[in-house]
Amino acid sequence: MLFNIQQELNRIIKDVGICDAVFCIDIKEYSKVRELITCEQKICNSILNRRQVLSTNNRIRFLRRYIKSSLNNKESRERFYKEGLLFEPGCLNPKDKRVCDSENVYGAINILIDSPVLSDFVGRFIFLPETKEQLYEIQSKLVDITLRLKCWLEQIPIACYKRLNPLIDYRIVGGVSCQVLNMLAKGADRSEVACSMSLTERGVDYHISTLKNSLNAKNLAHLVFMGSNYRLIANGC
Repeated sequence: MLFNIQQELNRIIKDVGICDAVFCIDIKEYSKVRELITCEQKICNSILNRRQVLSTNNRIRFLRRYIKSSLNNKESRERFYKEGLLFEPGCLNPKDKRVCDSENVYGAINILIDSPVLSDFVGRFIFLPETKEQLYEIQSKLVDITLRLKCWLEQIPIACYKRLNPLIDYRIVGGVSCQVLNMLAKGADRSEVACSMSLTERGVDYHISTLKNSLNAKNLAHLVFMGSNYRLIANGC
């Protein structure tokens, strides 16, 4: 039976008895995001344009509105990558409060759980309670909820990490570059990659250089190693 991650997310959120939630696989720390996306101004757009973000009850719309409205400075972006309370009404400016009121969201709690597959990644759960009572209930059950979500995260098949991989979702690694990497990992040389993908060898070199910079790889062997660590190498990309 295929693992349907959207259905499984709906199930676990219902099982733990909490409100709406948003889930994605994410880069663990803001400092790493800053290292991979070197232009500070592009970070908010990269977060905003992610597509592999799942939610219950279509809460993606609210999250995108919140990101667009609130993550406009380094301090707010750093807070977005930390565990704990992202916001509650008393901490919001009037504009952000109007966004929350229009979407019937009282606050947001960020839970980060280390990925069992990738050491630099986490499973990010953002809970979106509609009332103060729901917010306090989540906070009171946080230890139990975290343990149950950790067990759920461990059940996600490794193959799902390919689709949810934040390096691809942030567009840090492009689709063509990922295909080049996979061919190199299978033993193809530059000319074979170029011929197979209808690229020039100079084009292949460009993608290799981009990948080395993105993954902080010292040489080609190290690049393949890093690509494997980040689950960028599979039966295809």
